[in-house]
Amino acid sequence: MKDMTKKEIVNIIHIIAYLAKIDNVVDPDEKKIFKIVCERFGIKIPELREILKELVSLKKSLNAINSKELKNILVNLMVLMVSVDGNVCDNQKQGF
Repeated sequence: MKDMTKKEIVNIIHIIAYLAKIDNVVDPDEKKIFKIVCERFGIKIPELREILKELVSLKKSLNAINSKELKNILVNLMVLMVSVDGNVCDNQKQGF
């Protein structure tokens, strides 16, 4: 895997956070997966708070993921986040 830039990681974090809260409930399993993803990307809690304060549109974050490899990573993380709680809501389905 190529080294991801900080901006690419931030865009992925924004997308995964969006999916976690799209149904207005962040399930404990979603929170656990989100925490693991952040840890794998080396994102610490203070930095995560700053990332999540940024008002970035989902479209902008999605459009910033350009390489095929990063798109594959993102799709896998999206599927994991959407399915982890065992309940795929209509809003999550529309995201795909």
